Amino acid sequence: MQVPDSLESPHKGQSGIRRLINAFFYSLSGLALAVRHESAFRQEIALATLLIPLACVLPVGAVERVLLIASVLLVLIIELLNSSVEAAIDRIGFDAHRLSKRAKDLGSAAVLMALRPLLVTWLLLAVPVMLQLGGKLMRLLWRWIQSWLRIGGQRCGKTRITRTHRNRAAASRNGGPTHSSWIGNLLPPR
Repeated sequence: MQVPDSLESPHKGQSGIRRLINAFFYSLSGLALAVRHESAFRQEIALATLLIPLACVLPVGAVERVLLIASVLLVLIIELLNSSVEAAIDRIGFDAHRLSKRAKDLGSAAVLMALRPLLVTWLLLAVPVMLQLGGKLMRLLWRWIQSWLRIGGQRCGKTRITRTHRNRAAASRNGGPTHSSWIGNLLPPR
């Protein structure tokens, strides 16, 4: 059975490059409308602006990086589809109807189902890497703190020969000053 021309959309008449150009600008308009009118989409964009750059700098393989980024983009795509369903339902009318409620609830459930893989993917792939990097950072910070706490060759109760001791010994052999330059102003002259 053929559909009469009067039921077809008048906007479907273009083809070729012009159709692609129009589709591109309609897509940009849709993104702008989603950012302007959908608070959930704005929240997910904020999450994406944090997670996507983080996925790009984490030391993971290419497949893991693609999975991390794709899980974020999936949530954005599903949220756009949910917003379009809600807008179509609202265009029909604001009256409470069980089918309208069902459509909106199903769209919301789709977003929730897209958030689950995001959470699982990031927990399995990114969090262990971030904890490992955090451990390295904490060890580096601890070493830096210990170097500032050195007093007379002691560090955390263990006697060690510090760089200052080696410099003083080398300077005394060469006839130079036996104190480091930063502490030289604090020591009395000989």
